[in-house]
Amino acid sequence: MVEIKWKTDDAAHQAGIPEQELTGGYVTFVGKGVKVVRFSETYDNKSICLRLDSRPALAAHVANIEAAEKALKQRTVEIYLSSRGWGDYSPCQWWGDITRDEGEILRECRTLLGNNQDVDEPNQSDDQILAKIRNARKKWEDRGRREKERAEAEAEDIRIKIKNGFCFNCGSYCYGDCGNYRTDPFVQYQKKLQQAVREQIFGIND
Repeated sequence: MVEIKWKTDDAAHQAGIPEQELTGGYVTFVGKGVKVVRFSETYDNKSICLRLDSRPALAAHVANIEAAEKALKQRTVEIYLSSRGWGDYSPCQWWGDITRDEGEILRECRTLLGNNQDVDEPNQSDDQILAKIRNARKKWEDRGRREKERAEAEAEDIRIKIKNGFCFNCGSYCYGDCGNYRTDPFVQYQKKLQQAVREQIFGIND
């Protein structure tokens, strides 16, 4: 179930729920085939309905949340700042959105270095920390470029295979001699998945 945050939801405030009491209520489905979805929040041992929405409106809302979460995940990186306890403890690391202002990231990194226990290198200069931030950002930017180049190379490989008569059903350049000529790469992925399922169920490889 997708969690819906109510921090800026006027209906929550109109219902008399203090902001510190908002839990991020869940979407409640009221039965199969029902076209209306109830958004609820539990407060003072009561379930309070904040609003009703149609299923299409809910689907769009959930899609927006999932898209935002996916985009944030793709921008999230870890920055190694220092070892702790000379390697006896987990390292001191910053974790977050690398596209944010580097000044904000710098302040958060300095806070981590100052507040974590047994940090081996707590007194790093701004230039040292900024170098780590910029290096992490460059790696993140390069990763996006590499992924794009890899996707383009895979697409070109498929195009050349199809041009030269490759069949994704039989896995060879048969030009249709197998009797079931397929130019869709998904066919090959589907066959591999089916084979894996058979092996898992029966423990065989035919």
